[in-house]
Amino acid sequence: MCQRFIGRFPFVRATGIFFYSRDNDLSVLMHDLKYHRYRGLARYLGEVAATEVFPSGFLSDIDGLMPVPMHFMKRARRGYNQTEEISKGMSLICGLPVLNNLQASRRHNTQTKMTLEERQKNTAGIFRVDRPGELDGKHILLVDDVCTTGSTLTSAADILLAACPGVKLSMLTLGVTF
Repeated sequence: MCQRFIGRFPFVRATGIFFYSRDNDLSVLMHDLKYHRYRGLARYLGEVAATEVFPSGFLSDIDGLMPVPMHFMKRARRGYNQTEEISKGMSLICGLPVLNNLQASRRHNTQTKMTLEERQKNTAGIFRVDRPGELDGKHILLVDDVCTTGSTLTSAADILLAACPGVKLSMLTLGVTF
């Protein structure tokens, strides 16, 4: 996953726990936790992710878990933000706090059938940072469910780095496409 972000923005490390494709078992799980209100599944998968990376030292110098946010209207419709639940599951295993400094400031369309260029336009300027001083000098792990083109994570990283120049970023997603 690191190769996807080289040259886009500075980061420490990045990983995806599972290979993701539209026709594998993980895609069924992702669809269930996003669209069938399987909140417990999201937390469980977060526990699995943390259990997988914890022994490797991947989380050793991380100060907090930051889920990629969802606009409040989408969250109200869905009932929860799956990346927040994934982060909460990870927190149960590794003890790191879940941070809510990153917010979605505007709605955006689902990206499942968009090209890279369409995804980049769709995610441009969708995030804002609340209380940036709390993040200064911290190493933050951005958590998302699936990384396809990396547009969402890039948009989140860009705004975090602009608002908090002293922050260090790493990324973890449950699924990653190749």
